[in-house]
Amino acid sequence: VVVSFVKTRNPMVFLYWLAVFMFITSALLVPKRSVQIHDITDPAAVYEVDNVPAGLAMIAGLSTGAGFGVAQLYDYTFARPDSLTYTKSGMLFGSQVVAQTTDFRSQNPQLSQMLTDYVENCVVGDILLNNKYTVSQLLNSTDPLTLITDNPSPLRGLYQDTGGGRQFITCQQAAGVIKNLIGADVRIGGTTWHKLATRVFGSRVSADSLLGNAMDESYNFYYAGGLSASQIMRNNITNAAIRDGWKGFAARSSDTANLVNLATESSLTKQRLSWASFGTIMGRMLPMFQS
Repeated sequence: VVVSFVKTRNPMVFLYWLAVFMFITSALLVPKRSVQIHDITDPAAVYEVDNVPAGLAMIAGLSTGAGFGVAQLYDYTFARPDSLTYTKSGMLFGSQVVAQTTDFRSQNPQLSQMLTDYVENCVVGDILLNNKYTVSQLLNSTDPLTLITDNPSPLRGLYQDTGGGRQFITCQQAAGVIKNLIGADVRIGGTTWHKLATRVFGSRVSADSLLGNAMDESYNFYYAGGLSASQIMRNNITNAAIRDGWKGFAARSSDTANLVNLATESSLTKQRLSWASFGTIMGRMLPMFQS
């Protein structure tokens, strides 16, 4: 202001400065307002912040409103399921659901241990000794649990933990127990189902039902598999147990080639984790840069 006055010799520059200062202070900074923040991924979640300067609240409201309108227009133009839209569930939510459920293990200790032992003692024998099915058939099966428990060996078996000790049961008996345990585990409200729902949706009351809808829409969009959420989770848990059981069989057999494969897979898993971490960071940072 002083420099401008020296250049122009016009005293009105002080009045202009005073008017702007008074307007910014009295109209934008001094008045305080309570601002409500609506979480688009959870319509029931409304957060209120008190004592926000009116000018800042107005700018934030206009910018976020315009950004949300553009995002809605984008979602309308490129129509996709609700679980994949940015304005309904946030950035990359559908792909995150698929990624988190792909390598998910059972949270039931009895089922987790028993299913892995079943693969080592029953499935490997059915493939290598009895030729009931091939590795290719197992890898490409749309229902691997039914394939490995359909006609198990009545002679081979495994040890089941009964709480008071370990009891030997045949593969046929183990198949029935595994079917019952995994059926209860992957239904809505089951131990594994609820654990995954809590990981994805936090402590929401309707997390279990939301997970079912999200898995159905996400998997059908990315893979067009046509499977239910319960079937998808059952297949993923079974596939994870098959991988773990095959690794355990290779380690117990001192199979050098498979141990090398195990080390290779471990390094690739770490690489995937680094990519996932980078994706998570960018998923959080890009919306901030956009705003």
